[in-house]
Amino acid sequence: MPLDDEQLDELLRDVSVPRDLKAKLLEIPNHESEATSFPPRSIAGPLRSKSYTAMLGTIAAIAATVLVVLYIAPSQVAEIESNVDESETVEMLLAELEQNQKSMNELLRFQEMANEQTHSLSIEPIYDPDETVALALSMSWQSSLDQGASLESVEEELEYVVATYPNTQGAMQARQILQIN
Repeated sequence: MPLDDEQLDELLRDVSVPRDLKAKLLEIPNHESEATSFPPRSIAGPLRSKSYTAMLGTIAAIAATVLVVLYIAPSQVAEIESNVDESETVEMLLAELEQNQKSMNELLRFQEMANEQTHSLSIEPIYDPDETVALALSMSWQSSLDQGASLESVEEELEYVVATYPNTQGAMQARQILQIN
């Protein structure tokens, strides 16, 4: 016998929830307290806001699925599972809810790990700016020599690179050019 919406609503209101599940559900923070626990968007950065948005999207999809199952197609569910006891249906829904809670906790854990990794990254430059400039200058004077310029025309600039940027790859290259030619 299929149940109509009012009968299903009445049956679901009389469901007893196990204490441990009820305690776990009460531990889920509400949306307002979550918003105050995160730093402002300017501090959190784009990675955090994308993760947070993805998590909210996942929660919304789960909520929509539950609404579809409970309100939009209850008569179809009742026809398909007419031989299943209501308590078994409730137990299945509770098990699904627990699984969804575990998935959300795992997503939250991954988001926290990603945030920790983001904060642990160094913002130091990968290359020393002096090294880059010295190497660029020495390579440009090498290129001039390769194109037919005389050593006398670039000698002063190569000596400048050696004197200004000592102990760099660019200075070493400039010394080699001076020694070879």
